Amino acid sequence: GQKVGLIGTNHVLIGDEALPAERTTPESYELFRLLGAMRDAGCTWAVMEVSSHSLALDRVYGLHFAAAAFTNLTRDHLDFHGTMEAYAQAKSKLFTRCGAAVLNADDPWHTVMREAAQCPCQTYSARSDNADLVAKNIRLLADHVEFEAVTTGHIGRVRLAIPGMFSVYNALCAVGVGLALGFDFQQVVAAMRGLHGVRGRIEVVPTDTDYT
Repeated sequence: GQKVGLIGTNHVLIGDEALPAERTTPESYELFRLLGAMRDAGCTWAVMEVSSHSLALDRVYGLHFAAAAFTNLTRDHLDFHGTMEAYAQAKSKLFTRCGAAVLNADDPWHTVMREAAQCPCQTYSARSDNADLVAKNIRLLADHVEFEAVTTGHIGRVRLAIPGMFSVYNALCAVGVGLALGFDFQQVVAAMRGLHGVRGRIEVVPTDTDYT
């Protein structure tokens, strides 16, 4: 129910206006110009993909994030960082400049983020009960995923129309960020039901056969 800006790999959104994106996180002068345009257009929130490159190169220097999330690290950018340790250290810079951290406890590199964090940390997990937010009774279906999101004092059934186990993790992360920002648990869970995938990314193609 609020106007939101988005900066990411696929494009930039200012409300419903879409703009092309040259890189995941723009150069600093372009980034601040976009944030200013979002403010002028009445956006009250902005969601960003903050790349490890941008952190290492200080593109987001001076920004403070209301909440920051860590999903996982894989061997994607070692041409730039050289080692996984350097990659993790670059990513951990994000958690020195945010008001709340939401961390995937199932990824071993989350401990680096927690050690760097200068804010309260919340964890999420689809494998263990030793997290602040956990996924229970997971169902992976051809065209969607379902699970119960469980946290202290709350339980809600999440349904997300994007198949794959990674969607369970992404949904848990989104719920965690919503809670960290002070949104109502049931409202966050209900909002998941109206979401659809990113065009061209694990997109479900309906067919007239018995499979999708």
